[in-house]
Amino acid sequence: MGPYTRIYGRFTGYTLQDCACEYCLYYGGKRKGCTVEYCCCLSERLQAVAREIKEKRRESL
Repeated sequence: MGPYTRIYGRFTGYTLQDCACEYCLYYGGKRKGCTVEYCCCLSERLQAVAREIKEKRRESL
């Protein structure tokens, strides 16, 4: 890419809908639930929650 290349739609992080358990690799379905001891995407989920709280605060101002 050259110095004058524009990149549209950069990745800004996952949303809460992206971090839903149904999309997880270790999700065993409705009956089994998650098959691992702790959530493997916990850090991404916490970042998504923090990002949404920040956006809601901006909208309320």
